[in-house]
Order: sequence, then structure tokens, then C-alpha cells
Amino acid sequence: MSLHPFYRSVVAMFCGPHDEGEGAPTRRIDRAIELSVELCSPLLIAGDGNHGEDVRRFARHAEQNGVAYIRALFDARRCTPSDAESIVHELVNNPPFMSVRHVYLVTDDWHMARASGILEGQLQRLLSRPTLEVIRCPVTTGPRPPDPVLQGERQGLLDYLAGRYGERKAHAPYGKPAEEQMVAE
Repeated sequence: MSLHPFYRSVVAMFCGPHDEGEGAPTRRIDRAIELSVELCSPLLIAGDGNHGEDVRRFARHAEQNGVAYIRALFDARRCTPSDAESIVHELVNNPPFMSVRHVYLVTDDWHMARASGILEGQLQRLLSRPTLEVIRCPVTTGPRPPDPVLQGERQGLLDYLAGRYGERKAHAPYGKPAEEQMVAE
């Protein structure tokens, strides 16, 4: 008899920018909750330029909205590769996730190419099971970032694929709390 269920899928969400006022908007977490409940899948919440406050807040929000299994993952490096690495480590080290075949990735549509490319890369790099598929679930609501951010998204993916991620000087993170913007500059 098993002590815990084994899951075939998980929903993973990267925390987003603070681009709709003071706090982190809920468009990504609301979509992730919807999918998690619909699929009866655990929810992995990763990333946060706000010292772990956003992942904790989103985990509470998911719990209050019926998600049964939630893991809030915060990595102090605060970058997309470390967020993806946190998800992969959870898939590798948490026994209920050993049978996962699908990762439903939730992020803004303008961030999806870079986020999914990096998650897929980290899965290949760190996971011995090549049968895991990333399914893109983009959020299409919310403000559009300025062109330099969109260009940075494309360049960030190219740099990651070329093994040069983080070597290039980047602009300040888009939509991070004011304190984080000053640190990043």
C-alpha cells in the first residue's frame, strides 16, 4: 500500500512581474489554480524577485482556492534558470512526482518562449527521465512589457541555449518591486 499518491502531471508556475500596481498580480496564479484543480494535479510555484513573499502569498491563495498539493519554491538567485532548476529538483527528489510525465507551465505569453525553453533545458540537464513533456499554458491578459523587455526575453533564451546565460549585461528586471530594481541596476 502506498503512503502517498503518485501523479502523472504537475502544474508549474513562474511568479510574474509587479506590473499592475503595488502587489504581484494574480493572473498567473489564478490560471495555475484553475489548471491544477481541473487536472487534479499538484501546483509548483517557483520564482520570486520579492524575497519569497510572492511564492508564500500565492501558495496561500492556491490553498484557499482548493488546490490540494502545493509546493512553494524560492531560490535566492532569483533568475529563470534557478526557478526551473527548483522545479526539476522537486520532480527528482519528491517521491510522488517520480511518475510525472507532463509539466503544465503557466506564465505570461510574452515570457513563455524563454521560460519553457529554459525549463526544458534544465529538465534535459538534470533529469534522467527524458519522457517528461512541458505543456505551455500561456496567460494572455495583463500589460504588455516595453519592447526592450521583449527583446531581452528573446536574447535571454538565445544566451541560455548558447550556454552564455547571465554573461551579458541586462536591463533592470521588468516589474520587480522598487527595492529589487535598485539592487539589479
